[in-house]
Amino acid sequence: MAAARAETPRVRGGLGYSPLRAGPTFVPAAVALDVVGLNWQRLPGRWQAVAVPGGFLPAAASFAGTGLVLREGTDGGPWLLVALTVSGAGLSFAYSPCSCGRWRP
Repeated sequence: MAAARAETPRVRGGLGYSPLRAGPTFVPAAVALDVVGLNWQRLPGRWQAVAVPGGFLPAAASFAGTGLVLREGTDGGPWLLVALTVSGAGLSFAYSPCSCGRWRP
């Protein structure tokens, strides 16, 4: 997950996490990405048609939520994990159909 690799140094520097704490912070996002990516094809055909644009909405909302959670300089607590999980699921809905070649606009 490229976003996790890009954000881990920021989490380490901005929040002061050690490498052993910064890496596992993104585990919920990776799990959500994998679970949704492996199961999106089980949705009915009509829902698959809106998976790509519909996936970007929760992803964008979770990025905004991550910013709101971290704006006070706190560690985010459980809300950071919720936001990262939603971003993983949203990005998986957005990109899995495209990478499989199954989505046609």
